[in-house]
Parts: sequence; C-alpha cells; structure tokens
Amino acid sequence: MPIYRNQRLFSEHYLRKILPQSNKWKCIDEEKLKEALAKMQSLYGKKCNIIPSLKESQLEEEFIRPISRILGHIYTPHPSIRKMREGAREPDYAFYSSEEAKKKASIKRAIAIGEVKRYGRPLDRKLKGENLLDVQNPSLQMSRYLWLSEVRWGILTDGKLWRLYERETSKRIDIFYEINLEKLLKKGDIEDFKYFYLFFRKEAFPEFLQKVYTESLDYAEKVGEELKENIYQALRILAEGFLKNPRNNLTTENLKKIHDNSLIFLYRLLFILYAEYRKLLPLDESDVYTDTYSLDSIKKEIQDKMDHNLSLPRSQTHYWRRLKELFELVNSGNTEIDVPFYNGGLFNSQKHPFLEKYEVADFYTAKVINLLARSKDKAFIDYSSLEIRHLGSIYEGLLEYKIKVAEEDLISIKR
Repeated sequence: MPIYRNQRLFSEHYLRKILPQSNKWKCIDEEKLKEALAKMQSLYGKKCNIIPSLKESQLEEEFIRPISRILGHIYTPHPSIRKMREGAREPDYAFYSSEEAKKKASIKRAIAIGEVKRYGRPLDRKLKGENLLDVQNPSLQMSRYLWLSEVRWGILTDGKLWRLYERETSKRIDIFYEINLEKLLKKGDIEDFKYFYLFFRKEAFPEFLQKVYTESLDYAEKVGEELKENIYQALRILAEGFLKNPRNNLTTENLKKIHDNSLIFLYRLLFILYAEYRKLLPLDESDVYTDTYSLDSIKKEIQDKMDHNLSLPRSQTHYWRRLKELFELVNSGNTEIDVPFYNGGLFNSQKHPFLEKYEVADFYTAKVINLLARSKDKAFIDYSSLEIRHLGSIYEGLLEYKIKVAEEDLISIKR
C-alpha cells in the first residue's frame, strides 16, 4: 500500500510508476533529504507527547512552523484576502517563493496558502459545539480560501495529516493529496519520506506540482483514447464469443441483440473497474470481496495466464460464471462484505435476460477483460485517473458502432 493517500488529485500511475523513475526523484539531494527527515524526527520526538493536547495556536508555534521552516518555506501568518467579508476568518498562512515576494504583502503573489487545525480535528466535516469560527468543514474552508485568494495551491494540516488542494479541483472537497507525517516519521523510510518532502517543500510550488498535475491529466486523456480503441476490439471479440459458443445456438440473425447486450456487458466491466479503483467497491478492504469476487482478482489471473502463454479454453465458461456472480453481488449489495447496493438497472438480471441465458467461453472473455484492464505496454490501466465523463465518452463512442459480419470474421464499423 502507498504511504500517501491520493484522492484523485494526481494520477496513481504517475505517482507509483513515473515519478520514481523521474529526475526529480532520482536527482534529489540525498544529504539534504536525510537532514530534513532527521530534523523532523528529532522535532517530533521532543514534542510527540504534548502535540495531541496543544491548542491550535500552540501547535502552530511548537510544530507546524518548525516543520515549514525545515521545508524551506517563507511565510506570512494571517494574510488578508480583500474579498473576505468583514469578520470572516482569514487563512493561517500565505507562503512565498522569496523574501522579496513576501515584502510585497500581496496574497496574489503567494505560491500557496495554509490552514492549521488542532491535532486530530476531522478535516472533512463540521463539528458541533465549537465556536462559530471553528465549526466549518476545513476542506470546504480551504476551497473557499483558494477561490477568494486566487492562489493555486493550499496546504491543510492538523500536524499529523498534511493535505494538498488545487484551486480548480477544490470545488470537489474530496479531491486532495494527503500524507500521514506522523506515520512517516515513526517509520523513518527515506524513500517513503520523498513522497512528503517532494510535494510539500518550498521548491515544489508551483513548477513541480504543476508538472505532476498536468501530466496526470495527460495520462487520463491518453488512457481514455486508448480505452476507446481497445473497447471497439472488445466489442467485436465479445460478439464473436457469443456466436462461436455452440450451446448458445445463436446466428447472424441475432446480431442486433448480441450487439446491444455486448454493450451492456462491456459497460458493466468498465463500471466495476472504475468502482474498484475509486474504492466504491471494497477492493483491499474486504478479503472476501478482493479474493473471491473482485474483477481485480480475475484480471490478474488472466494477466498471469496470458503473459505465460497458457491456453484459455474455447469450451469452458469459468470466467463468465464468475462475472455473473460479481454482477449479482453488485446489483444486490452485501453488507457483510461492504458491497453497496447499486440500483441503476445496469446489473439487474431481469432487465437483461440475454446475458443470463447465453454465455461466452474463457478464450473470448479473457481477451475482453484484458483489453479493458491493460494498456499497450501491458500495465494495468489506472481507472482512478478517469472521470465519469471519460467513461460516458467511451460509451457514447461505442453507440456509434455496430457489428457486421465480414467474409472471414466479425468486424465493428462506425454507423
């Protein structure tokens, strides 16, 4: 499991695969990195017993400001935002690229703004019984500061959790990048520490963060385009699988039904791949779901067989039946293994009797799943980088295609 918590601000693929191979990662000054970790560990070691009991202002003085200085930050406390209504709370900090920029005393010159909460204060919800200034949802508060100040990046922390917010995406307050600094300092792993140091030090703002953010968006667009191509192939292979199963007793006269139900089946797969990556389904949270039912376990099994050139039977429908169990689970939900109830009709067996009656052999089903799960370089596609609009665009593109029988095989053609 990664040391960070990336709530869709960046691409998981970028963070896990591209960043560790980048010059930014490899060429970082190791001595400076070790020194920063040692200083933070020393600071935490001296303060860890009192941090949980500190008031917000004390936490800032005793821990947040020293950490910020170790990260190289130049800051002004309680900067003014002209658009704030009278009496409203200002952000706790404005961070600047230099002392000269700080002297200008304009928050528009800030590279980031910062907000501090007392240790352990939930960062995603309001609290009852507190004074009026503290009752707000901190994530919503950060979003508001970013929009009113027109600053691109925001840091929200309670000392333990450190979060990055980006102005445009902060409208959705559940989009952020988070590090548990307390856990990092206790563990002391220098490679894990890079995920904090690289993202929160002064030099990260704005060039490094902008690069990670932009390349994450580029990856999502690339994935979307590649998926469009893959899914057209998958549509053809799935339709062929229906026709080539002799037990189905289907002919080319059934092409319209085959086409329409293949679209439903493919969108089911897209939805589950997306839901598992986005933790809408309990992948890695429920052992029963992860090991017994998940599409993640199926795609990894298929990956292993294909990469080792193992044969996939044309007569058995093992994967098809496993998928039917998964579809039924998603349709009905299961509180025991934390699978929510989805009632949109997509997985309803009564609404799609064709998919209940007919089956596709493993040879074809495995190819379809592999096309949707892996990119051209054979890496698993990071569905967490995609938005619902990407899936909608892919599905709309599918609707423009229909299945036609060529002289030798099935083909998909644009209407």
